[in-house]
Amino acid sequence: MRYPKGAIVLSDALDVPALRKVYQAGHATAWQLYRALNPVYDESKWKSFVRRLGILSERHFLIRLVVDGMAAPVFALGDEGARSLQGRLPTVIEAGPRDSNRGDRDHVWHDVELFELQLKLRQAGVVSSWLYEPEIRADNELTNFGYAKDYDAIVTFRCGQKSGRVALEYERSPKSTKQYKRIAGILNGETKITSVLYLVCNVQMESFLLNGLRGTRRQVYVSQAHQFAEHPTEAALVDVAQQVQHRLADCLS
Repeated sequence: MRYPKGAIVLSDALDVPALRKVYQAGHATAWQLYRALNPVYDESKWKSFVRRLGILSERHFLIRLVVDGMAAPVFALGDEGARSLQGRLPTVIEAGPRDSNRGDRDHVWHDVELFELQLKLRQAGVVSSWLYEPEIRADNELTNFGYAKDYDAIVTFRCGQKSGRVALEYERSPKSTKQYKRIAGILNGETKITSVLYLVCNVQMESFLLNGLRGTRRQVYVSQAHQFAEHPTEAALVDVAQQVQHRLADCLS
């Protein structure tokens, strides 16, 4: 790909998919982006991809972040990238998406870990479609047929002969009991999605959410993220209302 001196020409086949994926994910590493866009690894293609990300970050289409504790730099969508996507994607609703969260360490970790969960679930073959948080937010802000809240994702899972849409939330750190009580009330008003799945980092978070969300009347399940990502069809999903264990197939229509 050639760039005229002093300018950059975006490739609709190569650059735009990468920018769109960063926008959808919020934050992602180069390796995650490559895996999301290229099902088969090719060394020369990988090196070319990394060079392209470098050029896009130099020209402010992407923001390259170095985050303490992460082994690789993380990319977020820059202002030029957002402007370029606004002419191509109807779901881009702001010139600088997530401005308040750029560089917020907890938010970066949340996005990167959630994106990794998605890649593993896709590899396991249980995902038919994945609606990202920015796309959900666009529906909620720009239409009259949105969801009860800005979920982290709306995922269509398939398990054997069963398939169904599930609102997915990745809970990396706990909120207050008061906040979970408010969220339970919001979930009670959900009309578009039957089931909500909370993925958590450890057993303590699992116990905390099972208690904090007990006021909901919806089908809400809690599961440990690493177990669900590794064995999505066999991992335990605990029903908040009944406090009993289910499997993914049980939660699909």
